[in-house]
Amino acid sequence: MPREAKKRGRREQSKRKREGEEDDEHAGKRRATEEIDDQTNDDLDNLRPVPEIPFYGMLTDSEQEYFKNAEAILESNPFANDKGSFLYLAQHRFASHCCETLLLTTAPLITLELGERWGNLDVGNENELPSMENIILDVLGDLQDDLGFLLTDRFATHSIRLILITLSGKALGKYSINALRQSKQEIFHLAKLLDQSPEEFAANERAVPASFPKHLGKFTSDIITGLSSTELRALAIHPTGSPALQLLLELRYHGPLDQLPTADNDLLSKLLPDDLEREGNESLNFFNGLVYDSVGSHLAESIVTNAPAKRFKVLYRTFFKPRLEKLVKNETASYVVRATLCRLSAKDLEGAVSLVVPQIPMLLQQLKPSLIKIMIDRCVVRKVDVTPIAEAICQASGDRDDAVLLHILQVKSLATNDGDDGATGKSHENTTQVHGSLLAQSMLRGPRQLRDIIFNGLVSLPVTTTVELCQRSSTSRLLQLSLTHQYSDSAFRRKFINRLVDHVNFLALNPVGSHFVDALWPGTRSLPHVRERIAQELVHKEVELRESHHGRAIWKNWKLDLYVNRKSAWLAKAKAADVILEGSSSLATPEEPSKTGMQLARQKFAFGSGVVKSRETNPKVRKGHTQ
Repeated sequence: MPREAKKRGRREQSKRKREGEEDDEHAGKRRATEEIDDQTNDDLDNLRPVPEIPFYGMLTDSEQEYFKNAEAILESNPFANDKGSFLYLAQHRFASHCCETLLLTTAPLITLELGERWGNLDVGNENELPSMENIILDVLGDLQDDLGFLLTDRFATHSIRLILITLSGKALGKYSINALRQSKQEIFHLAKLLDQSPEEFAANERAVPASFPKHLGKFTSDIITGLSSTELRALAIHPTGSPALQLLLELRYHGPLDQLPTADNDLLSKLLPDDLEREGNESLNFFNGLVYDSVGSHLAESIVTNAPAKRFKVLYRTFFKPRLEKLVKNETASYVVRATLCRLSAKDLEGAVSLVVPQIPMLLQQLKPSLIKIMIDRCVVRKVDVTPIAEAICQASGDRDDAVLLHILQVKSLATNDGDDGATGKSHENTTQVHGSLLAQSMLRGPRQLRDIIFNGLVSLPVTTTVELCQRSSTSRLLQLSLTHQYSDSAFRRKFINRLVDHVNFLALNPVGSHFVDALWPGTRSLPHVRERIAQELVHKEVELRESHHGRAIWKNWKLDLYVNRKSAWLAKAKAADVILEGSSSLATPEEPSKTGMQLARQKFAFGSGVVKSRETNPKVRKGHTQ
C-alpha cells in the first residue's frame, strides 16, 4: 500500500509535535465552554416561575366512589356472552355503521356458501365456525321483540332494511352505494367475491338459502301485525320510518307466492282499510294528505307502483281521475302522478291525456317538462294518439319553429350561456334544462307528429344558436341523437350538417362540441360528399387538432391519417361503414329490428360483390312492459 509522503528531519518532527499539542489545547477549551453553557441554562430554568395548578374544589362522595370503581367498569364485559348484543350495537351512533358494513359483506358470502361448501374451519379444539346463514338467523332472533321501535330509530332502521334485503335476495347495488354511501373500491371487492363486475353486482339478484323466504315472511308479518293502522300512518310521514314502509311494500307485493299477504298482515289494507268506492271515507282523506306531503309522497308513489292491479284500478278511479288536473299543478303531487301514468292501461291513459293536455302550457311555463316526457313515453308504449300533445306544445310555445324548440329545451338566453361554461365544457345547467332536453329526445323518438317539431326546429335555428347549443352538454345530446336516429332522413341531415361544416374545427376543440363532431361520422351516412368535405376541413387544422386532447380523438375517430395518405382507401372504408351503420341497432326501425353479427357480415359480403340482399327480420321483438 502506498505511504503518505512526509518530509525527513528533526525540525519536521518537532513541528508536527507542536501542532498536536495545540489541537489538544483547543479541544479542552471547547469542552469547558460547553459545560459552562449547560450550567447557565440550568440556572436560568431554575429562575423561571413554575405555574400553579388551579384548585377546582374537592370531589363529592359520589365522584370519589365512581373513580374507585372506574377501573372495574372499564375491564367489565357489558355483553352476556361472547356473541354480543346486535340490538345494542345497531342503535349505537358509531357501531351501527359497523353493523351495516357487516350485513353488506355477509350477503354475497351467503350466496357463495350455496355455490361451494367451504371446508370445516377448525380453531384448535373448538367446534367449527357457524355458517353465515345461521349468523343472520341469530341476528333475527335478537331483534324480533323490538321491530316496531327499531323502524323509527335513527341508526337501527338502516340495519333493519339491510336485513330485509339480505333475506329477500334483492340486488344490493343501489342500497350499498346510495343508502350506505360505500366507496367504489368496497363495491368492487364485494362483487369480486361472486366473480362479478360491479355493474352486475348492482343489478343482479342473489341466491339465498331455502329458509330465508320463510323467515322473511315471518319477519315482515311480525312488523305489520305488531303495528296498528294509526301507528302505520304515523310511520308513513316519519322521515326514518317511511323508507322502511316503502321497502316492506315492495317485498310483500313482489315476492314468491307463499309470501303473498293474508288478511291479518296486509300492509296496504292497514294503511287504507276503508272502502275506497265510498265517498268521503277516512282512507281517501289520508291518502290525499300523503300525496301532498314531502315525506309521505314517496310512500304514495310506492303504493301506486307496487299495489296489486285490482286495487290500483280502484285507487285510480276513486282518487286520481277526479283530481288529476289539480294534482299535476302541485310540485310534490306531480311525482305521484308520474308513477300513476306508468301503470295505466291504454284506455285509461287516453282519458288521462285528455285531462292533462290543457295543462301543458302551464307545465312548460312552470318548468315541469318531465311530466310531459313520461306521458309521451307511455303513449308510445300503449300506442295512444299523441296528436293532442303535439298541438298543445306548439300552441304553448309560439308560431315559429325555432321558438318552439327553445321553449321545449327551457333555453331562455344564449348570450349569458345560462350558467354553462362552453369554454371549459363544464356543465352547470339547472335541472329544468336537463329535463327539457330529455323531453325533446323523447319527442324525437316518438311518432311523426312529435319528431317533426324537433326536426323543423333544428333546421330553423340560426347557425350561431346551433353552434352554441352544440357546446352545452344537455342540448348537445339532442343534436347528436338527431343525426343518428333511425328516422333521421338524408334530406334533413344534408340541410342541417351543411350549415355547420364551417364550424367543425371550432367544435372539434371544444370538450362538449367534440362529441357532436364525432356524431357527424354516422350522421353523414349515404352523404359521401358531405363527409369528405368535413374531413377536408379538419385536415386544414391538423396542427391545432394534434395539439388538443379532444382534437386528437377527432383525428383518430375520423381516420384522418388514412384520409391524408390513402384517400381511396378512406373512401372505401367509409362506404363499408355506411353498410354497417344502416343495419346497426341504433338505426334499425321497430318494424325491422337489429341484425345479428352473422347477418351484418353477410350483408357486408354481399355489398362487396355488388349485390345487396334484402333485410331479414328478427322474430325476437321486445315487447313493452305491461302491468
